[in-house]
Amino acid sequence: MKLLFTIGFCIFFSTITLNSQTSAHYAGNRLMLKLKSDYQKFYFERNKSLVSNIQTAQNPLKAFDDLNKKFGIEKQTPIIIENAVPCIILQFAKEINIPEAIDIYKQTQLFEYVEPDYVGRGDGECAEQKPAEFNKILPPNAEPNDTYFAKQWGLSNKGNFSTTAVAGQDIKMSDAWNITKGSSEVVVCILDSGAPLDHSELAGRIWTNTKEIPGNGIDDDGNGFIDDVFGWNFADNNNNPYDNYGHGSNVTGIVGNNGNNNLGYAGMDWNCKLMIVKGLDATNSGFYSWWVSGIYYAVKNGAKVINMSLVGNDYSAALNDAVTFAWNSGVTVVACMGNDNVNLLRYPAGFHQSINVGSVDPNGKRTVPFFWSKTSGSNIGQHIDVTAPGNYIYGITYKSLSDYNYYWGGTSQATPHVTGLVSLMLSVDKTLTPTRIRDIIRTTADDQTTNSLEDTPGFDIYNGFGRINAPRALSSLLTDTKDISTALKIYPNPSNGNLNFHLDDILSGAADLSIYNTLGQIVFSEKINSSLSKKDFSIQTQFLKGLHFIKVSDNSKFYLKKIIFE
Repeated sequence: MKLLFTIGFCIFFSTITLNSQTSAHYAGNRLMLKLKSDYQKFYFERNKSLVSNIQTAQNPLKAFDDLNKKFGIEKQTPIIIENAVPCIILQFAKEINIPEAIDIYKQTQLFEYVEPDYVGRGDGECAEQKPAEFNKILPPNAEPNDTYFAKQWGLSNKGNFSTTAVAGQDIKMSDAWNITKGSSEVVVCILDSGAPLDHSELAGRIWTNTKEIPGNGIDDDGNGFIDDVFGWNFADNNNNPYDNYGHGSNVTGIVGNNGNNNLGYAGMDWNCKLMIVKGLDATNSGFYSWWVSGIYYAVKNGAKVINMSLVGNDYSAALNDAVTFAWNSGVTVVACMGNDNVNLLRYPAGFHQSINVGSVDPNGKRTVPFFWSKTSGSNIGQHIDVTAPGNYIYGITYKSLSDYNYYWGGTSQATPHVTGLVSLMLSVDKTLTPTRIRDIIRTTADDQTTNSLEDTPGFDIYNGFGRINAPRALSSLLTDTKDISTALKIYPNPSNGNLNFHLDDILSGAADLSIYNTLGQIVFSEKINSSLSKKDFSIQTQFLKGLHFIKVSDNSKFYLKKIIFE
């Protein structure tokens, strides 16, 4: 087996590469800080009006300005949300004594926090040669027809992936796709090393900023970023978030590869839009300031889920604020636990307001070790929520648009499986809050998947609430006791199969009617073209018995009701 990287080498290489702007594990020429609320308004108004020469008596931030001048400020980048400034990133012309500078800035009593700009990393590793034991893989299933779907043991495990694989130890995606294959209205941010924007597997899936005019060199939408048509590259501060390491390509494909297209691999969600935000450089390293900026960018530009297959060892108030802001704004953050086989906090998974994901193997057990290091393993702790497949995860690469022999391992790979499930859940019910999503994913997970002593009943620090079960999570949205639609009326109910519908709304286009059983499986579907101009329509289903769920949907909305067939 040819390993492209090992953990030890990757960290060492990152330190060397970033040495010109780092001291130890943080940048040597940057600080992140937050003004106290009393001073934020003044800073905001001053930044908004571009006033630079303010009389000393009128400038409550004079001490701040003087220190910036003293340390040789080169650039200050405020993150502005409405009228608040939750974070300011200071960049100095040369390296400074960071601990000393932090103490001096704090002495002004102007700030809630002043902290270094720490370094983190993507937490997965890659190989490009297929182990001999994988040669027994059988041809793929008929559905989906993706060429190498049989290699995706995490989605459908037939027990033939490797000598240690156990049939059924997967997240049961074939059943999940019977419920939904996603919606183009759900935007998923992949905050990572970028993605191969021109890859066939991602065709039609990359989020575009429709408010921006490409190539005119103007910030048309006023969001602070010029020509950010396809997202943003915070590592290089430009509008090209193309991958140049590989980690982001694999992660992006796990979430959103086009499915059932006779090509490569199937993603979790076949329709969502993928917002590519680059927060890792060509060595798989990234500063927290890139991640903080990326989170605010994603929220402000309409993302509903943020995948963070990233880890840092150091707590950051700025990063915590950003994750909390996303969560409280209705944006679900999904983060990886880390690959050190330890019970230690890694960030952002160490924060409360995120869904934190560990990795399991094709045999259903916690990954210990990953294929690339005997000392590695999926991290544990009280903060873990669930697990997902994370070892030997095949996917696309930026190096070649036709090479499908690359596979990765890490909690970085487990995380996008959960992100994809969140995206699918939002395609069924866009009103779900992050807290509700986390609760559902926890309560519908498969507990005690093996006889491992680590996998105890209920929550445990090794597996959280268990391995995600995609169809069960999606089914729970359908089988909830509530009817989420008051606009849709069905009669008679109970019914013998002859159903009449009245809709208080007029659908915007050709619509779909689907009937689900209590397992979340589609048992009946029909196009409703007549609903374009009519609020009333009928169908006949004489073969159904018992409790079912009817969903009527078009491209912009859906209606869900319970029905009993006698």
